[in-house]
Amino acid sequence: MAKKKIRVPKESQTFIEGTAPERIPAIERAATKYVDARDARMELLESEVKLKTKLIEVMKENNQENYSFDGFMVELNHLDEDTVKVKKLRAASDE
Repeated sequence: MAKKKIRVPKESQTFIEGTAPERIPAIERAATKYVDARDARMELLESEVKLKTKLIEVMKENNQENYSFDGFMVELNHLDEDTVKVKKLRAASDE
């Protein structure tokens, strides 16, 4: 029986005095802002998925595949897996 290899995370590279690469604060600031925005988006995505699942459940409980209200149209699709789309309807122009 083959032994299972255990992966040990590598330590960050250390540099000899005077050989470390030059720090670029602008890149570090931009990267930090990007990471913050990405993390906020991912948290919002988790919330969106939960709310979408709840909307699908409510549509099924009320036996609705299409529903309109206040300028919105909700459509429940049953193709491969249940999905829902919420569209904002365009206001009728007076022309």
